Amino acid sequence: MNQNKIGKFIAKVRKDKRMTQQELADLLNVTDRAISNWENGRRMPDVSLFKPLCEILDISMSELVNGERIEKDNIMKTSEETLMDTIHANQRNKIKFKYTICFLLFLFFLLIVFLVMTYKKAYPKIDIYHMNIVPSDTDKDLQLTKKFTIEEGRISQVYYYGIEAMHLCDSRENCFELKKALDFKQTNMEKIKKYLTSQNALDQMERYVMYDGGSTFYKNKAYSILFCNTIEGNHDIYIGSSDMVERLNGEYCGREKNIEKTFTRTYSIKSVIEDDDEDFVNVTLKQFQGEEAIVKINKSTNLVVGKIYEFTFLNFYSFEDTISNIFTYATLLKAKETDKVGLEQINDAIAINERSTSEHLSEIPSVSMQIKEGTLTNSGVTIVITDLGKNQYSYGEEFQVEKKEEGEWVPLEVIHKNACFNDIAYHVDVRGKLELELDWSYRYGELKKGEYRILKYALPNLDRAVIENDKKYFSVEFIVE
Repeated sequence: MNQNKIGKFIAKVRKDKRMTQQELADLLNVTDRAISNWENGRRMPDVSLFKPLCEILDISMSELVNGERIEKDNIMKTSEETLMDTIHANQRNKIKFKYTICFLLFLFFLLIVFLVMTYKKAYPKIDIYHMNIVPSDTDKDLQLTKKFTIEEGRISQVYYYGIEAMHLCDSRENCFELKKALDFKQTNMEKIKKYLTSQNALDQMERYVMYDGGSTFYKNKAYSILFCNTIEGNHDIYIGSSDMVERLNGEYCGREKNIEKTFTRTYSIKSVIEDDDEDFVNVTLKQFQGEEAIVKINKSTNLVVGKIYEFTFLNFYSFEDTISNIFTYATLLKAKETDKVGLEQINDAIAINERSTSEHLSEIPSVSMQIKEGTLTNSGVTIVITDLGKNQYSYGEEFQVEKKEEGEWVPLEVIHKNACFNDIAYHVDVRGKLELELDWSYRYGELKKGEYRILKYALPNLDRAVIENDKKYFSVEFIVE
């Protein structure tokens, strides 16, 4: 259909009938502007107006769409030709529409490819070659700051200590900030841990496994990273300066700050020999201008023959100051390589921490139990077991509550005879500590006012089955007001 031709034809027929644009518009219930647009070829009448327009102008539908008068004998032929032209036009339009859609889809595909390539270029997978930190302002106090949360099978809080950021770099020195690299799936914490483990295998990084369920600590001269994996289920991650763990003083992996006193001694490593226990080695130590002795030390300390180390200890006892006694009665917290020689070496006096005065029953000199401050209620408490016996014992959930009546300790009556404990063995961490939450409300009910004590036992770690006589008991007293 020729839009201009049809418009001129409508104008001619309207004028032949001596009709104005406004009159025609009124009859069709449209505006005179619409009539003007038709007649000037700017618009076509709506299909719904074709029939009334033809009736008003006294023309046929074929004459309207052809834009001219048609002899009656030729109306059928013209109608057929018009129909065929319309069909062909529709086919051409469909083909044109199909090609247009295909072209648009092709452009969309190219756009997706471009965006993917741009994204991969901006955020490529990182093959970690080295890692570095951005230290905090040294004029400010070093602080532990929670930076962000990640969820890789389990939720972990990531903390920074003494640093502003951690960067992961590839062999081309393309570096990426840790949080963004994790957000954009450029890497994950398991790959970072594999990198740190590989660096440990190359002696580029120290690695320690803590006795708290499996927390792992990596450090070199520039930075340190602690992956928590405690018995209590803490999986937080700490990233900071090389001396982060020492400075935090136990305030990590959900634990409170350690306020206990420690002392440090410097020893040179004369020899390291395998022990029957696969977790320990026999190490010959020599003190500057002093004694020499052979002691057992956990393999995780990674001591190297010929080097000098500073050993830090925690202690609760008085004993003769010898190397053997220190490694027997004190707990080794850490061993750090040092370049100090001669009189620069550290020979601290043995520090003795005070014990709780509430311990009356203790069948193992190296094991004690305290009430964690602020946790005691009449239905439960959190206890802290301290074991300085080189991980010789394990501890279960089982406990007994006794009440002091007329100077004698009497076991409380059990209100639920079927109450039982999970058969789980817990061990103290690297500091010789173990926290357990006790809830006695189901077993005994809520405690009334009075003087009580909690009774627990330790089980020795033996190669044979443990019998009743192997159990060693200890207790702690408390008062319910």
